Amino acid sequence: MSLTSSRQNNRMMRPATPLTIRLLRGAALIAVSSCAVWAQAALAPNVTATLESAITAHGGEALINLRTYTEDATVNATVVGISVYNLRFRTTVDFPGRRGRIEIWQDGKVQTIYQVTPQGTWSWSPKNGRKPETPPIKPDAPFTFATPIKAGLLGLLAVGKVENETLSAPDTLEVGGVRGRAIRREGKGYQVAFVFGKDGLMNVERTVLTNDKGEKTEFTLLYDTYKTVSGVKIPVGAGLQASQMPGVAAARFTITAVAVNPTLPASAFAEP
Repeated sequence: MSLTSSRQNNRMMRPATPLTIRLLRGAALIAVSSCAVWAQAALAPNVTATLESAITAHGGEALINLRTYTEDATVNATVVGISVYNLRFRTTVDFPGRRGRIEIWQDGKVQTIYQVTPQGTWSWSPKNGRKPETPPIKPDAPFTFATPIKAGLLGLLAVGKVENETLSAPDTLEVGGVRGRAIRREGKGYQVAFVFGKDGLMNVERTVLTNDKGEKTEFTLLYDTYKTVSGVKIPVGAGLQASQMPGVAAARFTITAVAVNPTLPASAFAEP
């Protein structure tokens, strides 16, 4: 037997590293050997199993190899068919560079910017200017750009990485009339629950926010449209339900443009 064939056989005999562990430490998210130990210690077995299924459903290897990502999304609300609310969100993430940015636009003008880079984390608005922020990510965790309530694929990628957050994975949870396996994230002032279908795809996402006065705001995304880009399956359309919406109102979340592993321009993380 040649040395080459012996090496090939040895590789074939090794057990595959679970996708969950590889995503948490992985090549695309800055490989650090200690991260595997951290990931194994941080996630309970039932959370790992549910997350593993979701990672596989949303792209597996393609998701693990995610290096850069951009999306444009809108939230539109109508009352008896008349548009009353329209926001645009522009998100840019550079995982190896540990950089992320979200811009919120209304009426053609930027209202808020939130940015994370190795040089610091800050938010900006026309009224208040720039102010420093504390990123929510655990020390030494692989980089993810997700505030605690970031929705969709980036919200899923934040599982297990946000500091001072507890995780659980109910075998069955019903949200918005949809029942399935779930992952629940809970932190100070928020709770996020993902409900997955039998195929592992994210079907529902519910967020409950609690302010300092104990007042709660709840909104639910019921995903009904998915798009596969470079092997990554992305939830791109959802009906939106919110506790503060009147019964005659309707709202929808839509990702209007998305790119997987694009080349980012120098201006992507420019100062406002």
